[in-house]
Amino acid sequence: LRFFEAPAVIILYTDAQLDPARSQFDLGSLSQTIALAALKHGLGTCLSLAGVGYPDAVREIVGIDKSKKIALAITLGYAVPGAPVNEYESPRAPLAELVLWRD
Repeated sequence: LRFFEAPAVIILYTDAQLDPARSQFDLGSLSQTIALAALKHGLGTCLSLAGVGYPDAVREIVGIDKSKKIALAITLGYAVPGAPVNEYESPRAPLAELVLWRD
C-alpha cells in the first residue's frame, strides 16, 4: 500500500493494555481533529484502516513497539483537483431517517 501516494502519513496507535473502547473513542476524536485541522490549512486527508492492515510491516518501517496497538493511518497532502476519487460523494440518508427529535 502506498497511502494514495500521499507525501505524509500519520500512524495512530495506543498502548495495547488500555481499554479498547476508550482508546477507540479517543482515537476517533483525535483523527477527526487532525482531519479538520489539515482542512483548515488547505490539506486533504484520508483515514484508512487498510493502511495499517499489515501491522508487522508498519511496526518495522516506523519503529513502533509490539506493546502498542496500531489503529489507523491518516494520509496527509494536497488533493488533486479533478481526480475521480476526490469528486466522489457517497449517498446519504436524509437526516429525518437518522435522527429522532424530541421537544
